[in-house]
Amino acid sequence: MKKVFVVIAFLGGINSAFSQEHSICNDAIPVNAFSYGPVTPVAWADSSLYEKGNESMYLGKTHKVIWFSFIVPFDTLLAFQIVPDIPTDDFDFMLFKSDGDDFCRQEKLKKIQPIRANFAKPTEYNKGVSGLSVRGTEAFVAPGFHSPYSSVVKAKKGELYYIAVDNNESNKGGFTLKLPFMEASKGTAIKSYVDSVSVKKTPPIESLAPYNQLGPHRDTVKQKSVPIISTNDIIPQKDSAPKFKIGGYVDVYYARYTDSAGHGQPQKFGAISPYSNNFGLNIAQLTGQYNADRLRATITLQYGDLPSVAWSPVYNYIQEANAGVRLYKNLWLDAGFFKTHIGTEGLLPKDNICSSVSIITFYEPWWQSGIRLSWTGNNDKLYMALYGVNGYNQFVSTNNKKAAGLAVTYNLSDYFSVGYYNLMSDDTPDSIPISHWRLLNNLVINLTISHKISAIVGGDFILQQNTLNGNGYAQAYSAIGTLKYQFLKKMAVYGRFEMFNDQQSFLAEPIINFKLMGGTLGIEYKPLANAFIRLEGRDLNMAPGENIFYSNGQYINTQGEIMLNMGIWF
Repeated sequence: MKKVFVVIAFLGGINSAFSQEHSICNDAIPVNAFSYGPVTPVAWADSSLYEKGNESMYLGKTHKVIWFSFIVPFDTLLAFQIVPDIPTDDFDFMLFKSDGDDFCRQEKLKKIQPIRANFAKPTEYNKGVSGLSVRGTEAFVAPGFHSPYSSVVKAKKGELYYIAVDNNESNKGGFTLKLPFMEASKGTAIKSYVDSVSVKKTPPIESLAPYNQLGPHRDTVKQKSVPIISTNDIIPQKDSAPKFKIGGYVDVYYARYTDSAGHGQPQKFGAISPYSNNFGLNIAQLTGQYNADRLRATITLQYGDLPSVAWSPVYNYIQEANAGVRLYKNLWLDAGFFKTHIGTEGLLPKDNICSSVSIITFYEPWWQSGIRLSWTGNNDKLYMALYGVNGYNQFVSTNNKKAAGLAVTYNLSDYFSVGYYNLMSDDTPDSIPISHWRLLNNLVINLTISHKISAIVGGDFILQQNTLNGNGYAQAYSAIGTLKYQFLKKMAVYGRFEMFNDQQSFLAEPIINFKLMGGTLGIEYKPLANAFIRLEGRDLNMAPGENIFYSNGQYINTQGEIMLNMGIWF
């Protein structure tokens, strides 16, 4: 069998130099190195790879794929990584084990099933990486926001495996297949190659030692790591081939409010779907991104009701525009206009469970301009960033003071992450001698309870000096809890509880003694991964006596709202 495979590898190697199709098993790319790529699936899979109703093992419909094959060089726990060029791209995979020379014929007849498969959506914190890992707990992972890793496989020396990688993004970008055990098999040859660069130990997720080198606690997956070359340790003299990406997002709505703000007037706390009894455009935006090994840049232009009602009147059409340079390893310095780093919720409906934003999100900063120094840990668990910006919700500074912020996110697992974000600012005009330094603290917890249930919990605590009775500290606090239940593949229901207390109204001025509680319920239909339709209702209740809403000819302390949203992005 090995002689046959060598011949196939030779012929396949010649073919791969001139073609990147390889969309069938017989045309699989033989890999015998640490990494192969970047490559892009450009041809459609045959019917053997898809099967409706069995989406955790096969494709739900035909996609573009590319096949690889490799021979295991020694007994090991088999692990690999699929690393996309664009972190938001969605690459899925199926792993097969060959039991004989007629594997491809047997696979085409669907007489051989995958032994591992993963169709999870890419996550921001792990940059879209998927594969087999000791982090993985399941052999087969269905579509949705689940673990991007499937469990490892006990492999024997000389065994032949095939990987089919699926492109779910319609050729947005390519990917690189990494097989760390191939590097580990070369032994001292690697050491001589990297005499002039640093070599580090990586956790088992990145590199797996041969199976016979495992420690005594093999069943608990406590493994010895082996040295591998890190691409972050080598800064090239010339930048790698850059990648340029264009993306867009359109969100439209119809909304009704019980509060009568008046025709053509935005509702109180109006940001998303702000006009009542109105078919409107929340946002139409276009994003351009440039990414290379040491340089990156982003610019997003926007138009619609959201920027006209809730965005800065200065540079109103710019959502973000920044550029960055990699200083060292995973350390980046960026400068320009940024979206805020503060908040339990994002700014856009597509980034949140709910379409509407909570009241505390409405009062938090949405935009900022300045510099950002960011660092990402080697295993992508920890992210840290320091900000120096003009002020609280400012593109252009209003005084000679600057604001400083911190962002820290730690992913304890694929199902649980914690984030802490803050901002210290004072936007008091220089003509006023009394300062009003404000410290905003924001804590966010993301939790995946099961493959159908996810939750986000957040809280804010804000202090401002010289505000209470002219000299003391005023304080405000909030809490948000959002829960989503995916009861069908394309249908979900969700709910949110929110409360906000700003008794001194230093954020919510001119409203006095601001105390609010609210509840949101909604249903979502996602016909595609990059599109949604949501119907949601919300009820807001101010403290008794705080009659800020006007309905049926009288002022009351409650408001009801209902909105229908549709969003599409690419």
